[in-house]
Amino acid sequence: MKNTIILLITIIFFQCSKDNDTLLQPINCISTADLPLGGLPICDNAGTMMYLCEVYSVGNYTLDPSSKKYMPLFCKEIGSNFIYQNNIGEEIIFTLKHKENKKYAITYNTFQKCQLDSMKTIGYCIISDQVSYNLKAESIGLELMINLKTVPDINLTKIGYVGDILEILRKKEPSSYFVDFSSVVTQRSLSFSNKFNQEFYANIEILGTNYNNVVSNDVSQYSTPIYKYYYNNEIGLLAFRDTSGITWKLIK
Repeated sequence: MKNTIILLITIIFFQCSKDNDTLLQPINCISTADLPLGGLPICDNAGTMMYLCEVYSVGNYTLDPSSKKYMPLFCKEIGSNFIYQNNIGEEIIFTLKHKENKKYAITYNTFQKCQLDSMKTIGYCIISDQVSYNLKAESIGLELMINLKTVPDINLTKIGYVGDILEILRKKEPSSYFVDFSSVVTQRSLSFSNKFNQEFYANIEILGTNYNNVVSNDVSQYSTPIYKYYYNNEIGLLAFRDTSGITWKLIK
């Protein structure tokens, strides 16, 4: 009897540990961002001064730990497959093709007019981590990049205000991407909590399955059809609706 009780306690402890590891996995697997070959990137604005009168350095930032939870699929191995299914059982298989965790220096145009030259505007340069991964469905020629990064608040005239943004970009041949989806996942010090087309569902049913705390994009804001995405920090890209109006749900 004593041995049975000890065995039962061991199983319960192992199960709890396993569950905790799963919950913490996105934070644990996203380590310190890799630096470019030359070391810490710098704000090199030589190519921007044609339209910017001045560029202010915002600083060097890392992602908030709560933001990393939105990248559970990043923790999977390159070559992993993810199956999405529609309401009649048809399937699309996405393969994890590439993932990256690097630090970049990016200059953003604030569109704030310069005092001495109204034809130019002010820029904010931020050095920050960017975590991304690419999913490709060969059968339909669709490739998505899921990108998490820290951005400056370009709406403010003061620097040092930042937040973490999740983007889903759809590849357009040959190498350009269109941003279908952009969402504030951790507001930090931003002056806004949502992007213009961001939606939030505390609970939503998609093809018979209920999901909690889902962010999405309002496709009615666009004149031409775009993809609608459903995303949370538990599953990642849990479903999407294509431009034909067909919804696809992640099944495994």
